[in-house]
Amino acid sequence: MFRNRWLQAFLCAYLPGLGALESGEHVDLLQRTLILNKDAGAGALATGSSSGSTLSPLPMTWFHITQGGSIANMLLHMPGFCPGVPSDVSVGKDDFGGSCYLKHFIEACPGICDPTHFRCPPSLAECVGSRYAEQKGHLVGMFRQPEQRILSEYYDYNQELFFPGAPLLCNYTQNPGDPGALAPVSPLEYARGVRGEVVYQLLGECSPGDHMLGNRWASSDEWRTQSNAEEAARRVREGFAFAGIMEEWNLSICLFHKIFGGSCRADDFANEHPTPNANKTAEGLYDTAPLQGFRDDLDGIVYQQALQSFRQNLLKYNVSVESCQSCFAEAGT
Repeated sequence: MFRNRWLQAFLCAYLPGLGALESGEHVDLLQRTLILNKDAGAGALATGSSSGSTLSPLPMTWFHITQGGSIANMLLHMPGFCPGVPSDVSVGKDDFGGSCYLKHFIEACPGICDPTHFRCPPSLAECVGSRYAEQKGHLVGMFRQPEQRILSEYYDYNQELFFPGAPLLCNYTQNPGDPGALAPVSPLEYARGVRGEVVYQLLGECSPGDHMLGNRWASSDEWRTQSNAEEAARRVREGFAFAGIMEEWNLSICLFHKIFGGSCRADDFANEHPTPNANKTAEGLYDTAPLQGFRDDLDGIVYQQALQSFRQNLLKYNVSVESCQSCFAEAGT
Protein backbone atom coordinates (compact mmCIF):
# COMPACT_ATOMS: atom_id res chain seq x y z
CA MET A 1 0.00 0.00 0.00
CA PHE A 2 2.79 2.43 0.88
CA ARG A 3 5.76 2.89 -1.42
CA ASN A 4 7.57 5.24 0.97
CA ARG A 5 8.87 4.09 4.34
CA TRP A 6 8.80 7.63 5.76
CA LEU A 7 5.15 8.05 4.96
CA GLN A 8 4.28 4.64 6.33
CA ALA A 9 5.82 5.77 9.60
CA PHE A 10 3.86 9.01 9.59
CA LEU A 11 0.54 7.40 8.81
CA CYS A 12 1.17 4.78 11.44
CA ALA A 13 1.65 7.51 14.03
CA TYR A 14 -1.16 9.86 12.99
CA LEU A 15 -3.66 7.71 11.10
CA PRO A 16 -3.77 4.36 12.90
CA GLY A 17 -7.10 3.48 11.30
CA LEU A 18 -5.42 2.85 7.96
CA GLY A 19 -4.25 -0.57 9.01
CA ALA A 20 -2.12 -2.63 11.32
CA LEU A 21 1.32 -1.16 10.70
CA GLU A 22 4.31 -1.67 12.94
CA SER A 23 4.57 1.37 15.18
CA GLY A 24 7.71 1.78 17.31
CA GLU A 25 10.50 1.93 14.76
CA HIS A 26 8.30 3.82 12.27
CA VAL A 27 7.44 6.56 14.75
CA ASP A 28 11.12 6.88 15.62
CA LEU A 29 11.96 7.09 11.92
CA LEU A 30 9.31 9.76 11.43
CA GLN A 31 10.64 11.88 14.27
CA ARG A 32 14.23 11.66 13.06
CA THR A 33 13.21 12.41 9.48
CA LEU A 34 11.25 15.49 10.48
CA ILE A 35 14.15 16.81 12.57
CA LEU A 36 16.61 16.27 9.74
CA ASN A 37 14.46 17.72 6.98
CA LYS A 38 12.49 20.49 8.64
CA ASP A 39 15.08 23.26 8.59
CA ALA A 40 16.25 22.55 5.05
CA GLY A 41 13.17 23.92 3.33
CA ALA A 42 11.83 26.38 5.88
CA GLY A 43 11.55 29.92 4.61
CA ALA A 44 13.05 29.09 1.21
CA LEU A 45 10.12 30.54 -0.68
CA ALA A 46 10.59 33.95 0.89
CA THR A 47 14.09 34.20 -0.59
CA GLY A 48 12.88 33.52 -4.10
CA SER A 49 14.38 31.22 -6.71
CA SER A 50 15.79 31.31 -10.20
CA SER A 51 12.52 30.01 -11.65
CA GLY A 52 10.24 32.73 -10.32
CA SER A 53 9.68 35.85 -8.25
CA THR A 54 9.59 36.25 -4.48
CA LEU A 55 5.88 37.13 -4.42
CA SER A 56 4.03 34.87 -2.00
CA PRO A 57 0.57 35.32 -0.47
CA LEU A 58 1.38 33.24 2.59
CA PRO A 59 -0.21 31.19 3.91
CA MET A 60 -1.61 29.86 0.65
CA THR A 61 -5.12 28.42 0.78
CA TRP A 62 -5.89 25.65 -1.70
CA PHE A 63 -9.33 26.00 -3.28
CA HIS A 64 -10.01 22.52 -4.64
CA ILE A 65 -12.99 22.07 -6.95
CA THR A 66 -14.29 18.52 -7.19
CA GLN A 67 -12.90 16.97 -10.39
CA GLY A 68 -11.22 20.30 -11.12
CA GLY A 69 -7.68 18.99 -10.80
CA SER A 70 -5.47 18.56 -7.74
CA ILE A 71 -2.37 20.69 -7.18
CA ALA A 72 -1.61 18.98 -3.87
CA ASN A 73 1.69 17.61 -5.17
CA MET A 74 2.86 21.02 -6.30
CA LEU A 75 1.94 22.67 -2.99
CA LEU A 76 3.46 19.84 -0.94
CA HIS A 77 6.88 20.49 -2.43
CA MET A 78 6.87 24.27 -2.59
CA PRO A 79 9.83 25.65 -0.60
CA GLY A 80 8.99 25.85 3.08
CA PHE A 81 5.44 24.54 2.75
CA CYS A 82 5.91 21.02 4.10
CA PRO A 83 9.63 21.02 4.97
CA GLY A 84 9.68 17.63 6.68
CA VAL A 85 8.49 15.74 3.60
CA PRO A 86 11.14 13.89 1.56
CA SER A 87 11.39 14.90 -2.08
CA ASP A 88 10.31 11.49 -3.36
CA VAL A 89 6.93 11.56 -1.58
CA SER A 90 3.92 12.34 -3.76
CA VAL A 91 0.24 12.80 -3.00
CA GLY A 92 -1.06 9.70 -4.72
CA LYS A 93 -2.22 6.14 -4.18
CA ASP A 94 1.25 4.73 -3.57
CA ASP A 95 2.33 7.12 -0.82
CA PHE A 96 -0.95 8.10 0.81
CA GLY A 97 -2.76 4.81 1.16
CA GLY A 98 -4.85 3.89 -1.87
CA SER A 99 -7.80 5.49 -3.65
CA CYS A 100 -8.64 7.80 -0.73
CA TYR A 101 -5.19 9.38 -0.88
CA LEU A 102 -6.46 12.97 -0.88
CA LYS A 103 -8.45 12.35 2.27
CA HIS A 104 -5.38 10.86 3.91
CA PHE A 105 -3.25 13.81 2.79
CA ILE A 106 -5.72 16.26 4.31
CA GLU A 107 -5.68 14.32 7.57
CA ALA A 108 -1.87 14.20 7.59
CA CYS A 109 -1.34 17.82 6.50
CA PRO A 110 -1.33 19.53 9.94
CA GLY A 111 1.48 17.26 11.08
CA ILE A 112 3.74 17.70 8.06
CA CYS A 113 3.11 21.22 6.70
CA ASP A 114 4.00 24.67 8.02
CA PRO A 115 0.83 26.70 8.73
CA THR A 116 2.69 29.96 8.08
CA HIS A 117 3.22 28.84 4.48
CA PHE A 118 0.29 26.55 3.69
CA ARG A 119 -3.13 26.49 5.29
CA CYS A 120 -4.15 22.85 5.49
CA PRO A 121 -7.69 22.37 4.12
CA PRO A 122 -10.09 20.94 6.71
CA SER A 123 -11.74 18.86 4.00
CA LEU A 124 -11.69 18.13 0.31
CA ALA A 125 -13.58 20.78 -1.67
CA GLU A 126 -14.31 23.01 1.31
CA CYS A 127 -16.40 26.16 1.03
CA VAL A 128 -14.98 29.69 1.23
CA GLY A 129 -18.21 31.35 2.36
CA SER A 130 -17.86 33.78 5.25
CA ARG A 131 -14.11 33.09 5.50
CA TYR A 132 -13.48 35.00 2.29
CA ALA A 133 -12.20 38.10 4.11
CA GLU A 134 -9.39 36.14 5.77
CA GLN A 135 -8.64 34.05 2.68
CA LYS A 136 -8.73 36.88 0.15
CA GLY A 137 -5.41 37.16 -1.63
CA HIS A 138 -4.28 33.76 -0.39
CA LEU A 139 -6.48 31.51 -2.55
CA VAL A 140 -4.98 29.34 -5.28
CA GLY A 141 -6.70 26.72 -7.39
CA MET A 142 -7.55 25.20 -10.74
CA PHE A 143 -10.78 25.72 -12.67
CA ARG A 144 -12.41 23.52 -15.31
CA GLN A 145 -14.94 23.96 -18.08
CA PRO A 146 -18.26 23.37 -16.26
CA GLU A 147 -19.88 20.70 -18.42
CA GLN A 148 -16.63 18.73 -18.64
CA ARG A 149 -16.21 18.94 -14.88
CA ILE A 150 -19.80 17.85 -14.23
CA LEU A 151 -19.46 14.81 -16.48
CA SER A 152 -16.17 13.86 -14.87
CA GLU A 153 -17.80 14.17 -11.46
CA TYR A 154 -20.79 12.13 -12.62
CA TYR A 155 -18.72 9.25 -14.00
CA ASP A 156 -16.43 9.28 -10.97
CA TYR A 157 -19.14 9.48 -8.34
CA ASN A 158 -21.29 6.99 -10.21
CA GLN A 159 -18.73 4.42 -9.12
CA GLU A 160 -18.95 5.48 -5.46
CA LEU A 161 -22.43 6.86 -4.87
CA PHE A 162 -24.51 4.46 -6.92
CA PHE A 163 -22.53 1.25 -6.72
CA PRO A 164 -23.82 -1.05 -3.95
CA GLY A 165 -21.27 -1.46 -1.19
CA ALA A 166 -18.95 1.23 -2.54
CA PRO A 167 -17.40 3.69 -0.03
CA LEU A 168 -19.30 6.96 -0.07
CA LEU A 169 -16.76 9.47 -1.32
CA CYS A 170 -14.13 7.89 0.93
CA ASN A 171 -16.34 8.95 3.86
CA TYR A 172 -15.84 12.62 3.06
CA THR A 173 -19.53 13.34 3.46
CA GLN A 174 -22.01 13.02 6.24
CA ASN A 175 -23.42 9.66 5.20
CA PRO A 176 -26.95 10.20 3.83
CA GLY A 177 -27.70 6.49 3.93
CA ASP A 178 -26.73 3.21 2.41
CA PRO A 179 -25.06 3.94 -0.97
CA GLY A 180 -26.65 0.78 -2.30
CA ALA A 181 -30.09 2.27 -1.67
CA LEU A 182 -29.42 5.32 -3.84
CA ALA A 183 -31.07 5.16 -7.23
CA PRO A 184 -28.81 5.86 -10.21
CA VAL A 185 -29.54 9.08 -12.06
CA SER A 186 -28.87 10.11 -15.64
CA PRO A 187 -26.07 12.55 -16.53
CA LEU A 188 -28.69 15.22 -17.25
CA GLU A 189 -30.44 14.73 -13.91
CA TYR A 190 -27.10 14.88 -12.14
CA ALA A 191 -26.05 18.04 -14.01
CA ARG A 192 -29.27 19.81 -13.08
CA GLY A 193 -28.76 18.83 -9.45
CA VAL A 194 -25.23 20.22 -9.19
CA ARG A 195 -25.77 23.33 -11.31
CA GLY A 196 -23.75 26.17 -9.82
CA GLU A 197 -21.67 23.90 -7.59
CA VAL A 198 -18.57 26.10 -7.85
CA VAL A 199 -20.62 29.23 -7.16
CA TYR A 200 -21.86 27.66 -3.95
CA GLN A 201 -18.37 26.54 -2.98
CA LEU A 202 -17.15 30.13 -3.28
CA LEU A 203 -20.10 31.76 -1.51
CA GLY A 204 -21.76 29.12 0.66
CA GLU A 205 -21.10 27.57 4.04
CA CYS A 206 -20.06 23.99 4.75
CA SER A 207 -19.94 21.99 7.93
CA PRO A 208 -16.41 22.09 9.41
CA GLY A 209 -14.33 19.24 8.09
CA ASP A 210 -17.08 18.03 5.79
CA HIS A 211 -17.07 17.61 2.03
CA MET A 212 -19.26 20.20 0.35
CA LEU A 213 -21.48 17.52 -1.18
CA GLY A 214 -22.42 16.29 2.29
CA ASN A 215 -24.36 19.44 3.12
CA ARG A 216 -27.42 18.74 0.99
CA TRP A 217 -26.99 22.20 -0.50
CA ALA A 218 -28.59 21.08 -3.74
CA SER A 219 -31.99 20.81 -2.06
CA SER A 220 -32.49 24.57 -2.43
CA ASP A 221 -32.46 26.76 -5.51
CA GLU A 222 -32.60 30.10 -3.70
CA TRP A 223 -28.88 30.73 -4.08
CA ARG A 224 -28.83 29.85 -7.80
CA THR A 225 -28.95 33.39 -9.18
CA GLN A 226 -26.91 35.31 -11.70
CA SER A 227 -26.01 37.91 -9.06
CA ASN A 228 -24.48 35.19 -6.88
CA ALA A 229 -22.57 33.84 -9.87
CA GLU A 230 -21.23 37.33 -10.56
CA GLU A 231 -20.21 37.72 -6.92
CA ALA A 232 -18.41 34.37 -7.08
CA ALA A 233 -16.62 35.54 -10.23
CA ARG A 234 -15.59 38.73 -8.42
CA ARG A 235 -14.04 36.63 -5.68
CA VAL A 236 -12.02 34.78 -8.30
CA ARG A 237 -10.92 38.06 -9.86
CA GLU A 238 -10.02 39.85 -6.62
CA GLY A 239 -9.33 37.09 -4.11
CA PHE A 240 -7.21 34.54 -5.97
CA ALA A 241 -3.45 34.85 -6.04
CA PHE A 242 -3.49 32.18 -8.74
CA ALA A 243 -6.23 30.79 -10.96
CA GLY A 244 -5.14 27.95 -13.22
CA ILE A 245 -7.10 26.21 -15.97
CA MET A 246 -7.31 22.43 -16.09
CA GLU A 247 -7.58 22.44 -19.88
CA GLU A 248 -4.24 24.30 -19.89
CA TRP A 249 -2.65 22.21 -17.16
CA ASN A 250 0.98 22.37 -18.29
CA LEU A 251 0.90 26.13 -18.79
CA SER A 252 -0.90 26.55 -15.47
CA ILE A 253 1.80 24.64 -13.59
CA CYS A 254 4.51 26.62 -15.34
CA LEU A 255 2.73 29.90 -14.57
CA PHE A 256 2.42 29.04 -10.89
CA HIS A 257 6.15 28.39 -10.61
CA LYS A 258 6.91 31.53 -12.60
CA ILE A 259 4.94 33.61 -10.10
CA PHE A 260 5.88 31.88 -6.85
CA GLY A 261 9.07 29.95 -7.54
CA GLY A 262 9.77 26.36 -6.65
CA SER A 263 11.00 23.56 -8.87
CA CYS A 264 8.96 22.06 -11.68
CA ARG A 265 8.49 18.39 -10.83
CA ALA A 266 7.13 15.43 -12.75
CA ASP A 267 4.48 14.95 -10.05
CA ASP A 268 3.13 18.43 -10.80
CA PHE A 269 2.02 17.20 -14.20
CA ALA A 270 0.76 13.73 -13.23
CA ASN A 271 -2.90 12.73 -13.35
CA GLU A 272 -3.25 10.93 -10.02
CA HIS A 273 -6.98 10.28 -10.32
CA PRO A 274 -8.17 9.52 -13.87
CA THR A 275 -11.93 9.05 -13.99
CA PRO A 276 -12.91 5.40 -14.57
CA ASN A 277 -15.01 4.31 -17.54
CA ALA A 278 -14.74 7.75 -19.07
CA ASN A 279 -16.92 8.38 -22.12
CA LYS A 280 -14.50 10.59 -24.04
CA THR A 281 -14.03 11.74 -27.60
CA ALA A 282 -10.86 11.30 -29.63
CA GLU A 283 -9.75 14.74 -28.38
CA GLY A 284 -9.83 13.54 -24.79
CA LEU A 285 -13.00 15.46 -23.88
CA TYR A 286 -16.21 14.02 -22.52
CA ASP A 287 -18.99 13.60 -25.03
CA THR A 288 -21.60 16.11 -23.85
CA ALA A 289 -24.46 14.45 -25.75
CA PRO A 290 -25.81 12.84 -22.52
CA LEU A 291 -26.40 16.36 -21.17
CA GLN A 292 -28.89 17.00 -23.98
CA GLY A 293 -27.80 20.60 -24.43
CA PHE A 294 -27.64 21.48 -20.72
CA ARG A 295 -25.25 24.31 -19.85
CA ASP A 296 -24.25 25.35 -16.36
CA ASP A 297 -24.86 29.05 -16.82
CA LEU A 298 -23.82 29.89 -13.25
CA ASP A 299 -20.49 28.10 -13.08
CA GLY A 300 -19.91 29.27 -16.63
CA ILE A 301 -19.65 32.85 -15.36
CA VAL A 302 -17.04 31.80 -12.79
CA TYR A 303 -15.08 29.79 -15.33
CA GLN A 304 -14.94 32.68 -17.78
CA GLN A 305 -13.52 34.90 -15.07
CA ALA A 306 -10.91 32.30 -14.14
CA LEU A 307 -10.00 31.98 -17.81
CA GLN A 308 -9.64 35.75 -18.11
CA SER A 309 -7.44 35.95 -15.00
CA PHE A 310 -5.32 33.08 -16.29
CA ARG A 311 -4.79 34.69 -19.69
CA GLN A 312 -3.94 38.04 -18.14
CA ASN A 313 -1.27 36.43 -15.99
CA LEU A 314 0.19 34.57 -18.96
CA LEU A 315 0.80 37.96 -20.55
CA LYS A 316 1.90 39.63 -17.32
CA TYR A 317 4.53 37.00 -16.56
CA ASN A 318 5.45 36.27 -20.18
CA VAL A 319 4.48 32.62 -19.93
CA SER A 320 4.03 30.56 -23.09
CA VAL A 321 4.78 27.06 -24.33
CA GLU A 322 8.10 28.37 -25.58
CA SER A 323 9.08 30.14 -22.36
CA CYS A 324 8.09 27.09 -20.30
CA GLN A 325 10.45 24.67 -22.00
CA SER A 326 12.97 24.89 -19.15
CA CYS A 327 10.21 24.08 -16.63
CA PHE A 328 9.02 21.13 -18.70
CA ALA A 329 12.60 19.88 -19.10
CA GLU A 330 13.22 20.21 -15.35
CA ALA A 331 10.14 18.05 -14.72
CA GLY A 332 11.10 15.58 -17.42
CA THR A 333 7.78 15.96 -19.23
